[in-house]
Amino acid sequence: MLSMLDLDPKRTQILAIVNDSFEIEENKLQLASVVSSYDENFSHFFNGVQVEANENPRNILKSVDLLIEESVRYYYGVHKYYPENLVIFRGGKITENIENIVDIELKKIDCVLEKINSSIKLTVMLLNKKPYEKRAYISQVGQNRLLSNAIFDSRCEPFADSFDLCSHFNRIEPHMSTKYTVIRNDSMLSNEKLINLAYISCQNYFRKNHIDVPTSFRYAEQCKERSKLHINIFCKERLNEGAKDVSDIQLLIKSINNTIKVPFNLKSLPYYC
Repeated sequence: MLSMLDLDPKRTQILAIVNDSFEIEENKLQLASVVSSYDENFSHFFNGVQVEANENPRNILKSVDLLIEESVRYYYGVHKYYPENLVIFRGGKITENIENIVDIELKKIDCVLEKINSSIKLTVMLLNKKPYEKRAYISQVGQNRLLSNAIFDSRCEPFADSFDLCSHFNRIEPHMSTKYTVIRNDSMLSNEKLINLAYISCQNYFRKNHIDVPTSFRYAEQCKERSKLHINIFCKERLNEGAKDVSDIQLLIKSINNTIKVPFNLKSLPYYC
């Protein structure tokens, strides 16, 4: 199936980013989770989590460059060379933030890749769950469904192309598809190849349930949820200790990041990915 791509799997890293917002003692914060592949089958993963202030514009990650740098350097540590292609699936609360992601996050990513290795080609897709559109044509083979609404609409995002895809039939939400909005395509992949890339990225999930998002994206969501459990424990402990409001938000963020930090030697184990 990897032969369907125009990218060399041995030189390609797939990375997913998700974020979620929360509040502690009236401080608005957000949690970011990143999971990235580091093998040619896109089946071994490395993860990172980070808490930061959720300042205007909301839900835009100021530390996205640090998280991506850690992932790309881990890839280098395994192979002794950097990936030629970096594919990023960006999820989370992005519906109203596409322009800010382009203007802020993409620029940070460009800067860090320029510092690491300027020859890395970047492909970035934003993910959003949405209902099937009535005009979408569904071709079904077994339980695999591909929505041919891939005529690459640019009505809503004038600077981007988008398509709908359901790589596995979703038993829980059979009416839902995943919308992919392409905001960067340095490799000049055709529309068909972009669809293949998104589709293949969902096919190496080995757990029981079907999924309709890339595997790295699902693991990033799981890392995020696991980190939120640790944050909830952190909040309860502060409440039990009678902690008062923290005037220094950076001190609070540092304490939370120390709570959810995963030891480096465990970051590539399946339990954490």
